[in-house]
Amino acid sequence: MAYRMSQDPSMKGKQDISQTQRFMLSEGMQEALKVLQLPLTELSLKLEEEIDLNPILAMDEPEEDDELEEKEDEDEESDDQELEFSEDDFSILERIDDEFSDLTLDPPPVQRTQEQEEKEAFLEASLSDTPSLYETLMRQAADTFDNENRLHAAEILIGYIDDHGFLKTPLKEISKEQAIPLEELKEALKEIQTFDPPGVGAKNLQETFLIQLRRQKKEDSLAYKLVDKHFDDLVHNHIPDIHRKLKVPIEEVNFEIEHVVAKLDKHPGLSFSKSPTRYILPDVTVDEIDGVLEVSVNNETLPPLRMNRQYLKMLRDPNLPKDTKNFIEDKLKSAKWLMRIVDQRESTLLKITKDLIHRNRDFFLVPEGQIVPLTMKTLADSIGVHESTVARAVQNKYISCARGTLPLRSFFNSSFQSEGGEEVSSVTVKDLIVSLTDQEDKQDPLSDEKISEIIKAKGIPCARRTIAKFRAELKIGNRHQRRKF
Repeated sequence: MAYRMSQDPSMKGKQDISQTQRFMLSEGMQEALKVLQLPLTELSLKLEEEIDLNPILAMDEPEEDDELEEKEDEDEESDDQELEFSEDDFSILERIDDEFSDLTLDPPPVQRTQEQEEKEAFLEASLSDTPSLYETLMRQAADTFDNENRLHAAEILIGYIDDHGFLKTPLKEISKEQAIPLEELKEALKEIQTFDPPGVGAKNLQETFLIQLRRQKKEDSLAYKLVDKHFDDLVHNHIPDIHRKLKVPIEEVNFEIEHVVAKLDKHPGLSFSKSPTRYILPDVTVDEIDGVLEVSVNNETLPPLRMNRQYLKMLRDPNLPKDTKNFIEDKLKSAKWLMRIVDQRESTLLKITKDLIHRNRDFFLVPEGQIVPLTMKTLADSIGVHESTVARAVQNKYISCARGTLPLRSFFNSSFQSEGGEEVSSVTVKDLIVSLTDQEDKQDPLSDEKISEIIKAKGIPCARRTIAKFRAELKIGNRHQRRKF
């Protein structure tokens, strides 16, 4: 039945307020989504940033304060609709992802004095113990070239060298882009290829190997000949073809490959990478105490979220300017919201992990125990949240247990039904593939078809195509690539 909306101005005002509240909730949910996804180390950094930005959270004082509790009680009714959310709310996060994809939580730019900027620059520089590949090459170029034009050409080329140490852009293209004579670039490149690290400045893997072998004075070696004249056969493990073409015993070819070629650096520039070492801090810990599995979310490394009661006292001042009062109340709501979504993250992780260990008791308690097949949807239905909530909650997070520190994501996998009707995890099948290829005859490796037959004989039907897929995921070569001659 069609009807017409009232044009009452008061109704219009309520609609505007409702739309504003929905926007605020969606923006808050966007932040909740980000907090849910963050692993422990990144969450710690985010909370430190929030403490720096929000004066309500700035002081490390206990929260057990009568005025704070009283103020929170007063606020409860007024802002609960705006701030409260349950786990069910996470089911709308995918839609909010699209709706607010442009929303960021970046703080506004902060004005710094020149002295502060210089101090920060000095501190950043002092933390960089290892020079970058670019800095290393530029320093060598400055020490090598006397000719100004040649030095300029070298500096341009160094700018084109990627983090792996390769110069993949053709010299003709660089010559055209930079208006530098091609011959000048060629001469500069010859010199760069003598720089450290050995192999830098090559256009591809074959050339970097040749440069490294020349640095080792092995131009007359069999290894050099293999890389220079038979590289395609080498990378495809066509050892019999190399043996036939060179008339060299297979044992000698294998020796050169294993003891010389295999030890060459495939990525000469990566040793200079400034990418920070990633330390894994488990988000969840599972301990076995008298046969009982206990779960805990690791929050010890997180900075404490506590209220600064001085600002709450200011709110009771009847002479407090309105704009100051609004500012404090806004920051108070932000602080309370942050506390709630951090608590929600902990609660969600706890529920997910408890469900996981309930399903995988043998894995956690028995050394030979296997991970049971489980999809995210199955677990999500079990604990009453949306599948997307589970996906985000386990993203880049780790669990510490007696079996080691493992990605939470590793507990979710496809399954196969055994001939006995039991479900078998894809992880179990992958473990079998690894075991079979480790123990196979290296001169006559197992084919995917043969691996499929062996696993089927164990009561787990698994097609050859699936074996090939899992083998690729495990970075295990095909039968021909694994063969030793």
